[in-house]
Amino acid sequence: MNVTGWLSFAYRRVKRGWSGEGYAYQPPVRPITFDQGVAMLGERGHKIVPYGVPAHFPEAVAGVLEGLAREGVPVEGLEVDLARFEAFRAQAGYTKRYPRYYGSRMVEKQLEHFLAAELLGLERDDVFVDVASENSPVPEIYRRMFGANAYWQDIQYKPGLSGRRIGGDACAMPVPDGFATAVTLTCSIEHFERDADQRLCDELVRVIRPGGRLVIAPLYLFTEPAAMTDPVYSGRGEVPFDEGVTLYCAEGWRNRHGRFYSPATLRERVLDRLSGHFDVVVKHVTNPPEDAYIRFVLVARRRPAG
Repeated sequence: MNVTGWLSFAYRRVKRGWSGEGYAYQPPVRPITFDQGVAMLGERGHKIVPYGVPAHFPEAVAGVLEGLAREGVPVEGLEVDLARFEAFRAQAGYTKRYPRYYGSRMVEKQLEHFLAAELLGLERDDVFVDVASENSPVPEIYRRMFGANAYWQDIQYKPGLSGRRIGGDACAMPVPDGFATAVTLTCSIEHFERDADQRLCDELVRVIRPGGRLVIAPLYLFTEPAAMTDPVYSGRGEVPFDEGVTLYCAEGWRNRHGRFYSPATLRERVLDRLSGHFDVVVKHVTNPPEDAYIRFVLVARRRPAG
């Protein structure tokens, strides 16, 4: 079962990763079967579940909401305005402009882009950065629809700032302090290994100017700390999964690492780093379309200076 979306493309180049060590988003591997990969991971002492994280199941969502309440995390309901969503999809022109983008999971990606735009409240004078953008069309869409000064950021791009592309480590972007007024991560932060998600939060404090906004969509939450992986990509390697987490093995996912926060680890790893500078709320998506798996979104606004 798959809850984070099947990618319709693969990166085969080894790149320098967020942790500062050799990193391959979808590394070249000697062929092994799914079952062989599961066995290899199990031999390293990991607790293994042979399917993807069931984070979108109603009982899991209810458990997460209870956990967020215990942690004192502000939560607000977020009802998707389906009419506005359809209008956004039509204006963005996904079918004609980006027909190969995300294949059967395009509705999910479109919803992420729509919700991020709505929650950011983008305007013409915004400087927008899509972190870990990969080949996403969202900066072009936001530039065309809202007039935002939009940038792509990704580790696969040439290091440095080149036109609209910000290349290199997302935790050390080659941009000045207060560069951005609006930032998104869509299906991104879960891939940041080791402490890179924490270091990214510190970098966002530097990069987002006072009054600026941040949206993480989806925010992958589960009732316990977990990681999703495709054992074909992680079985042979030394992927640095967080200590003690359960590994949910998703056949065909084609990614080596996807972190799911529990309410407690969300606070420890993300909220505690942002809360000194941002007002943060978790949005609970109450009426997702049938083909969408997004259930939670993080929204943060940088407090005014002084």
